[in-house]
Order: sequence, then structure tokens, then C-alpha cells
Amino acid sequence: MEEWIGQWWHRAITHLAEPQRTEAQVALQDMQRSITLLFRAGGGDAAVRVAPVAASSHGGPRRWLQKVAGSGLRSALPELDAQTLALPPHIGVFDRTELNRDLYLWLAALAAVFEPTGDWIADNRAATARALQRFAGLRERHHRLVTAHLAQRPALHSLRGKDVPWEAAVQAALRGEEHTPLFVTPRQVAPVWLWLNATDTFSAENSAPGAAAQTPANPQDTPLDTDAHRRRARKTEHKPSRNSMLLAAKTDSLTSWSELVRLDRGTDDEPDPNAAMAANDMDTLSLVRSEQTTASRVRFDLDLPSASADDLPLGPGTKTPEWDWRRNRLQPDHCAVQCVVARAGAPYCPLPT
Repeated sequence: MEEWIGQWWHRAITHLAEPQRTEAQVALQDMQRSITLLFRAGGGDAAVRVAPVAASSHGGPRRWLQKVAGSGLRSALPELDAQTLALPPHIGVFDRTELNRDLYLWLAALAAVFEPTGDWIADNRAATARALQRFAGLRERHHRLVTAHLAQRPALHSLRGKDVPWEAAVQAALRGEEHTPLFVTPRQVAPVWLWLNATDTFSAENSAPGAAAQTPANPQDTPLDTDAHRRRARKTEHKPSRNSMLLAAKTDSLTSWSELVRLDRGTDDEPDPNAAMAANDMDTLSLVRSEQTTASRVRFDLDLPSASADDLPLGPGTKTPEWDWRRNRLQPDHCAVQCVVARAGAPYCPLPT
């Protein structure tokens, strides 16, 4: 009973603090084709894919109801990297459906001409000018979006401290006016839905040898639910402890969602049902490579024959370069070519007529 009342209160107060404009909401899945076509037509990289983005933390003031509900801290903000254009899975920012649909199209046009330099405001101002020059038909829609979004921005007299110059610089940049040069990040102000945030991509080239994708040793190890949301990740190096005698229960993981803690314990018998919820509460996921590879587990479980018992050992092969179409560069010694002579088969005998 107590749990049911708590869930009801959470849904009620969250609905009051964050009203959902379901009647005007637009889904990314419905706009996927239009976004892709506009992005490619504007000169966007063919290797960049469109995917839904996960929620991340941001700044800005919160209303009293938002503080009571614990909301207003995270939103699905558009991001762009070398491989993915990550957009919100649903947009209900404005009260009108056409404005939410135009926002998807504007973000696609902005991403097609976006050139990140590290300055969030300057990059978006320059990309906005290039997008309006390349897509002249979007000028009227962009003007309507800016007018509607500025009406939602917090008033400067309601802010305090450093929030005042930060918000003033963002609003001036949205209007196309000059402002005091400041280095502002998306986490310091309220969400700017008309801008993109350039992020770094976790590259497999920087990982350790043998970083290729591996097949799970046990079919039950495959995750049951696939989350297609684009998330930030970073590579973490952990040195093994000499006195690793720490054992922890699952309840102790509640205090370790934000940081990676390496525990010496066996693999859980069943998947953690709260893994997706924990990932949604983190802005950046820490990735660390395990010392035990999938191949060694398969070899131990299945008792595969050694290389000496193989009837056709292949050997290292001949290394050849390969063209990486995503990064547009040639990777030296990336492929191994095996030269195998066909075995003599049985002589051909025609079928009786």
C-alpha cells in the first residue's frame, strides 16, 4: 500500500511539474526520413546516422513544483559527433505541432553545416548563419522557432549570480545580436533546443588490442532489452588490486552509479533489471576492459581443440590495407588475406538419364 501511494504521488507531482504536450508532440521515428534527407542534402556526412539521444543534465532555474518533484534536471538535448546525430526521441517543447516538427528539420539543417571548435555559443551562431544561407526556405521557420523559444527562456531579473551573464549571452546569440564574449557550456544554462552540442566519440582505435566485438559465451548473457539511445561514454583504466578481498552485495551498488567500482565477485546468475534505469541517471558511462575475454570463456566451456589438431591451420595471413568509409582514410595492415588451395574433390559423374 505504501509503495502504491508513493508511485501515485510521484506520477501526480511529476505530471503537474512537467506537463506533457501529448497533443502537439512529434516523434523522431515519424521524422526520421525527412531528417535524413535534409541532412544529406545539406552536405552532411553520409557516415553519420540519426539516433535518439539519452537525457543529460543541464542548468537553469527550476520552478517550485519542479523542486518538489525532483524534475527539471535532465533533458534529451540534441548532440552531434563524428558518427551520430543524436536527437530527442520526442519533441513537445512548443504548444503547436508544426513548431515541434520544424524544430526537427532545423536541427537537421544545423547539423549539416556544423563545424565544432570548442566554443558552444560561437559554433552555433556560425552554424546558424551557414544554415540560413544554404537553406533559405527555413528562414521564416527559424524566426518562428526563435520567437517561441525566447518566450520560454527564463527572465534575466529572476536569475542570480553568474546565471545572469550566461543567460544574457545565450539570448543575445539567439537574436543574432552581439554579446559579451563568455565561455558557456550547455550544463550552465537552461536547455537551448535550437542548438547542437558537439561531443567526442569513443573510438575503438584507442582501445587495447583485441578490442573487436565479441560474441557472448552464453546465450543467456545477451541483454534481453536493446536500448537504442545514444549515450556518452569514456574509457577508464583500472589497475588490479593486490589485496582484492572486497565483496559487495547488489544493494551496495546504489551508491556507486556515478563512479566505476571494480569488485571481485562472480558473474550474476541473472541480469540486473535496474541496469537501464541506472544508465538513465548517469551523464557519462565508464567503460573498462575485462581481463577475461569472451574467447577464453568459450574455449574453457566447450573444450575446443588446439591449433595442432586443426586439419587446416590458416596462419597469420598477408596483411593488406583497408579503406574506412566512416573516417575517410586508409588503415594500413588492417585485413588478413588467406591463400588456400582448393582440395581435389571426387570426379564429376553425370546423373543417369
